[in-house]
Amino acid sequence: MTWRLIRPIWRLENVTASQRLVLLALASFTDRSGANAYPSQATLARMCCCSRSTVKRALVELIARGLIAPHGKGRKGTIRYTIAVTHDVAHPGPVTRPTAGHNPSNRNPGNDPSKEDSLIYAGSGGGSDYERMRQFQKLFEERQARR
Repeated sequence: MTWRLIRPIWRLENVTASQRLVLLALASFTDRSGANAYPSQATLARMCCCSRSTVKRALVELIARGLIAPHGKGRKGTIRYTIAVTHDVAHPGPVTRPTAGHNPSNRNPGNDPSKEDSLIYAGSGGGSDYERMRQFQKLFEERQARR
């Protein structure tokens, strides 16, 4: 099984629950390239806790959508499948992230050290984890010097 298929399968849009479950079960039989999966429909039905007819309908729909491709026969006469799900299929458009707006937690905490600690620890001041760690260490040393 290749773990690289799992995330794109979860991110597929306009897929029914049975289709997604059959696709995930089928992915558990693939090799590293996402090919050579040849479980029987009965095996997929048992794994997905559904009937063989549900598995058959899901496989037909997945083939029609181009998410899987049948290639000859496997052992004991089962159909050999290749999963054609990639990051591009799961996300047809560019991935956009929401823009950062006003964040009231970025204001100056003033002289209250508990607020300053929580802002540094929560990471609301921006910067990397290393910078937040250095800020926290500096604050700790200042408090130690005051005692």
